[in-house]
Amino acid sequence: MPRVPVYSVDFSNGNLTPSLDANSWGAMKLGNSGTAQNPTSTADTQGLNLAVTAAGTPAAIGAYVVFDQGVLSLESRLLLQLEFDRPDGIPPVAPATGFPEPWAMAVNVKAGNESFVPNEPMVVTTCQFNRQFNGVRLNTPGHLEGDQATVCVTPLDYSSLTPGRFTLEMYFCGLKAAGRYSTGFSTLVIGPPIRTEDQRVFSNAGLSNISPQTWIGALGATLVTLNGRGQIKVRLRTFSVSAWT
Repeated sequence: MPRVPVYSVDFSNGNLTPSLDANSWGAMKLGNSGTAQNPTSTADTQGLNLAVTAAGTPAAIGAYVVFDQGVLSLESRLLLQLEFDRPDGIPPVAPATGFPEPWAMAVNVKAGNESFVPNEPMVVTTCQFNRQFNGVRLNTPGHLEGDQATVCVTPLDYSSLTPGRFTLEMYFCGLKAAGRYSTGFSTLVIGPPIRTEDQRVFSNAGLSNISPQTWIGALGATLVTLNGRGQIKVRLRTFSVSAWT
């Protein structure tokens, strides 16, 4: 059967209320890793600007649609799509040292709610900005296939990435044998002035062993770094979910 669009949010003017909500999931919620990382969200006419200030420990801010117990089964088949732009990483002010990278913009299927908790059970696809590889790449953290993602854009020059729009997608299939893996397919498309894309098949055990929970806790997008230093920023444009029934 074909997939069916079931949820869509346009973040223009900071909006979190869906324009399409076929299953009455409700508005998205903002969540973060705590006030110590100075998470901020500001609106403009085209989207929702997110930022955190990292100091070598996990820092994140994101927007999620959160589900009550039993609303959305772990065995769901879903397509998550996020559009964003204006990624930026600003090193800390001297005498502090270090770099914002690696950091990422992620789409997530997770067991918890809108709050960011390090190492919480989830399946995730990211657009990663990484100074180690001097570039931008599609990544699937926690994947089990074991290969290395290709760098899509190099060198890492944030000015060259604006005004381009990024489209990050994750096809998630939770149908699996007991104790086995979720499978999926991820894509990253980077628009003009740079034009490039990448695709990646993955398997992931992030939600395979969370019994007795049998439902998805939240779907959404997170701006995140685990050990970067400095400020990271991005603007969310749209988020949507399609489902197979």
